[in-house]
Amino acid sequence: MTRRGLAAVPLITIALGLAPAVVETQSPRDVLYQVSTLSALSGGDYDGRVPFRVLKSHGDFGLGTFDRLDGEMVAVDGRFFRVQANGLVSDVPPDETTPFAAVTHFKSDDTLRLTGGASCATLMTLLEQRLPSREMLYAIRIGGSFSWLQTRSVPAQHPPYVPLAEALQEQVVFTLSDIDADMVGFWLPAVLQNVNAAGFHFHALARDWSSGGHVLDCQVDHATIEIDYIHESRILFGTSRDAVNP
Repeated sequence: MTRRGLAAVPLITIALGLAPAVVETQSPRDVLYQVSTLSALSGGDYDGRVPFRVLKSHGDFGLGTFDRLDGEMVAVDGRFFRVQANGLVSDVPPDETTPFAAVTHFKSDDTLRLTGGASCATLMTLLEQRLPSREMLYAIRIGGSFSWLQTRSVPAQHPPYVPLAEALQEQVVFTLSDIDADMVGFWLPAVLQNVNAAGFHFHALARDWSSGGHVLDCQVDHATIEIDYIHESRILFGTSRDAVNP
């Protein structure tokens, strides 16, 4: 990546609940980097804008989608995967592009263990009670054994693009039984609801990399839950031309 290519992807910083002097002292791992906004994606802006080789420099953990909305992206332990609508999982090439994604350098600030079974709804309630503030951002990894996971992926769209709500009518739903997996996601405050999904948003990846997708529901047997506190959000607004000619 050249200096020219990096300059073509400016950063806009959104700092929540912290004085500027405090924000400046936060380490890079406490930053959420995001491509575009949820409102743009919801309106049908599916053209890939930022290459994954750029996105990978900003984080090793996260979620998103691909050019033309072609599948669900899951990033965990520094590896980026695509879950396609046919259920296949593959590594993401560095030149692939994304219209919307969110990543961070994950390092746990809080860890808890779930030893009894719980539904996704119960798990989200427990997690929300654990968060120290609803005005902050959090990256969350839930790794363990699941009785079942219900996930989805979306096939590639074609211009003229329809809004996201219509595109999701084509989603393919997978029910994964007795699976070891990682749920990768974020919790964002309501003030960011047009920037990203407010509340919880998770994608999942089987630990044998055989399946995954956007999480719709689940039943957890046991899991280790790690929470990373995030103090700043930066939005990368690239263009389709930047993605092709970085």
